[in-house]
Amino acid sequence: MRKRTKFGILTATLIFGIIAYAVLAQSPVWLSISSPNKTYTVELTGNKARPRSPFIEHETRFNLLKNGQVIIRNAYVDSYDWFDSGFEDSYPEHTWVNESALRFGLNVAESERGHDSLAISNNTGKTIKYLKITARDMVFVFDIPPNTNFKLSVPHQRWLSWIACEGEFVDGQPILWNGVNFFHGNTIREPLRYCVSINDKALKIESPQMDGFDGSGTGDNPNIPRAVNCNP
Repeated sequence: MRKRTKFGILTATLIFGIIAYAVLAQSPVWLSISSPNKTYTVELTGNKARPRSPFIEHETRFNLLKNGQVIIRNAYVDSYDWFDSGFEDSYPEHTWVNESALRFGLNVAESERGHDSLAISNNTGKTIKYLKITARDMVFVFDIPPNTNFKLSVPHQRWLSWIACEGEFVDGQPILWNGVNFFHGNTIREPLRYCVSINDKALKIESPQMDGFDGSGTGDNPNIPRAVNCNP
């Protein structure tokens, strides 16, 4: 009986160790990018290539260091299966927009010259530790102060636009993911505008030019009305 008990304890300890290792293990860093003044360093981990077999999913994750101290570890960036493009194919270029905003894309120089825009508003009394924005490009913005707004240039998306965001406040509260489609059919002859507003309980994505739809709507039956205004 004692042998069985010892064996059971050993087995349970081994299983616990394997689970703990799987949870805590950090995959190797395959890209490290520091901001111009070295305030922030973004480390990309995981697997940047798409899987070469079906039924397998790869992920890219990131660590964020501020002044050399890790403030975010192993946060989700993107995932892709056999039919998708990997991170290295979808976002082969990167550049710092400024000291606290990092852009990944297919042609970041073209994105910076683009006329379409995304207005971002932090309508809370808390600093946003990071916000990840997908608007064909992927943009990370760090340390967004309370009650502030700013604007980013984003690439033009033909026919159907897709905007998605998620992040985290400085106190650890998550900013839950939200994604919205905008079906414009290339009929709008002026630069496209989108707005993201973060409140204490939700993240809202709208456009002052067109209705949008999420998983509860369709292009024919949009469920997100156009914004009354879009600051800045």
